[in-house]
Amino acid sequence: GQLQTRPAVQQNVEIENADAILRRFGGKPERFKKLLDLFARDAREKILEIGFHAEHQNLVGCLAALHTLKGMALSMGAAQFGQQCATYEEQINSAIAEGCDVSVEPMVKKLDQLYELSLQKLGQLQFAS
Repeated sequence: GQLQTRPAVQQNVEIENADAILRRFGGKPERFKKLLDLFARDAREKILEIGFHAEHQNLVGCLAALHTLKGMALSMGAAQFGQQCATYEEQINSAIAEGCDVSVEPMVKKLDQLYELSLQKLGQLQFAS
């Protein structure tokens, strides 16, 4: 096997560059900022939803919320956050297919960290005028 060493809490998080993000929002920083506020609220709700489904052993519910969260994160330019959602989506899909158990709680914790770090970094973006 391959030994993976990663710090438990990663302080740096990857997001797309400001130009790529701004293009997605029609070159309008105010549109991005408005949607960032919605993302902050809605992504938090999805993470709580994943936690709720995990508590009730509802992996299909976890998957649905993860899939939505992935799309939201990638749309906003939170690349690492979105990729982590995709990875967890694959892990849960595999567990369902193989009839295995999967621990979603650590995933929720990691998603929460990535959410906070991504939101902070996206909020600090400076767009050239």
